[in-house]
Amino acid sequence: EYGRGVSENQEEAENWYRMAAERGNSDAKWKIDKIEEEKAEAIEEAKRRNMLIGKYGDKVGQDIYKGKVWVGMTKEQLLYSRGKPSNISDGSERQIYRYGKNVGDRGGVTYKLEFTVKNDIVKSWKEN
Repeated sequence: EYGRGVSENQEEAENWYRMAAERGNSDAKWKIDKIEEEKAEAIEEAKRRNMLIGKYGDKVGQDIYKGKVWVGMTKEQLLYSRGKPSNISDGSERQIYRYGKNVGDRGGVTYKLEFTVKNDIVKSWKEN
């Protein structure tokens, strides 16, 4: 796996772990489970990336996948880019989507990022 004295080869390392796991080695079994979990996560991430590119085109889809935000993006794009916000303030004409909740020593709440959304379009954002 780490290539001590030889070149690193993940596929070969996985084969060795599988052989050891088949012989009852619990550490190898744990490592195989971890490898399978990482492969499944990579497949899901690729699906998400491909979905975003299919929906928004290559550049915008890639930017959303990378977590980028910009004024003029849609609320849907913001949610794909940043995920579920920590808090939403829903006013009559605009909503504030807040991310990264911080609770101060005296109990006051602040947020790292705030996005102002009006008519489902990001109008502004700020970092605190």
